[in-house]
Amino acid sequence: MAAVASLDDLPPGFVPAVPMTPDAVPPRPVPPDCGSADAASLRFPLDSPAPPKTEALRSWLTPRLALPFGPLADRTAIGGAGALMYHRFADRVPGLPKPTWNVPPARLHAQLSGLLDRGYRAIRLEEVLDCLAAGEPTDPKTFVVTLDDGYLNNLTRGLPIFEALRVPVTLFVATGYLGSSGPFPFDDWAGKGCPTAPRESWAPMNHDELRRFADSDYVSLGAHTHTHQDFRGRPELFAADVAECCRVLRNRYGVERPALAFPYGTRERGFSGGELKAAAERTPVRCGLTTADESIRIGADPFDLGRFTATAADTAATLAAKLDGRFGALKRLLGRDGAPAVTKRSLTTPAKPDRTPADGGRS
Repeated sequence: MAAVASLDDLPPGFVPAVPMTPDAVPPRPVPPDCGSADAASLRFPLDSPAPPKTEALRSWLTPRLALPFGPLADRTAIGGAGALMYHRFADRVPGLPKPTWNVPPARLHAQLSGLLDRGYRAIRLEEVLDCLAAGEPTDPKTFVVTLDDGYLNNLTRGLPIFEALRVPVTLFVATGYLGSSGPFPFDDWAGKGCPTAPRESWAPMNHDELRRFADSDYVSLGAHTHTHQDFRGRPELFAADVAECCRVLRNRYGVERPALAFPYGTRERGFSGGELKAAAERTPVRCGLTTADESIRIGADPFDLGRFTATAADTAATLAAKLDGRFGALKRLLGRDGAPAVTKRSLTTPAKPDRTPADGGRS
């Protein structure tokens, strides 16, 4: 494995996790705070405006249009397994906008139980990666559940559902914000931090909470970088940030060679692939997942794997259409394989990423 990038490239004022000996008591990390000078040195995307209503309608309509078609016959031959991507599990708060990147807990239960009732089986991401490495197909009716960022509601609202349904999940953690007193600085929900919004609806987990989550037999931890920045054009900083995330996961949770989910994740806008993919290959991670609406198939590049965004509008039927190939086939027929590239602008402060881009969702 090539040498990991140096942490000397981290932003001014950045406070990484402290290396520990096995018997040491870990100090509480000082995460970036969105009101501090540290946070001001971090970069978040400014080129991800909310999509027009027509695009939101297409994103809702496309999987429903795919429902009348039968599963693609060649999916078994190519050995595809679909990964679903979730972020937040929160109920609507009266008087506040709907939480973004959110699937309410009742809807989450309906989606997963509905897939299981349709004969699907949830398996661990590690099992799919082992099959990929061996060139072996997975069962065509298996799927993987992934979570991004590390919201407290993943523990309080999501874990009881995963355990009750016996659905394994992989949580990709942005480790720099564990224990933060404020919201994730990249969270685009207008209700985050509001007094009327339950803390669990927006707060990151702390280390004790993540330990409780990771102690479940149904949970694996993955890397989502340390600071979840916009790393486009900064591959060495990206590699250093991934390495720092891996160090936290290794020292605190005993995770070696985790899977990686690229922050924001879209290929067309440069959040995955290219120089970031090459940089990820130099770090301790095992693979890299994007937000492309694609199955994980035999022969796929392990650092360019796709996931299907699961939204509050999805039913078990529409998720099945995504997993079995109908959704992707219809997107190709309609010429919607991916969103056009967006011209980069200067990067200074957080902004809203696409809620329903044509090629996956926010990671």
